[in-house]
Amino acid sequence: MNYSNVVSSITKNSKTLLNTDILVWSGLILFTLISFFIGGESLFLPKLATTFILLVSFIKIRLVIHYFMEVKYAPLPLKIALDVWCICVFVMLLTLLVFPF
Repeated sequence: MNYSNVVSSITKNSKTLLNTDILVWSGLILFTLISFFIGGESLFLPKLATTFILLVSFIKIRLVIHYFMEVKYAPLPLKIALDVWCICVFVMLLTLLVFPF
């Protein structure tokens, strides 16, 4: 067994994972800044701004679940269950926003 190939493979995969993590983290920061500026400037159409912020928030939740909770390596049923959960909670909150009691 050639250990230099194994070490090279691990190092290569670690660099790819690190780059992906940094890219996802940068996206999360960008989405946070976008939400902050949209929320701060929502002088008109506050429901539209809130809807956009909710959508961005659930995109961020999905990214955290899949990339930082390592669900991307989990079995497919778990991935589907968590995605369905995200969609259901988003739709419920959006429904409460559009049709308040």
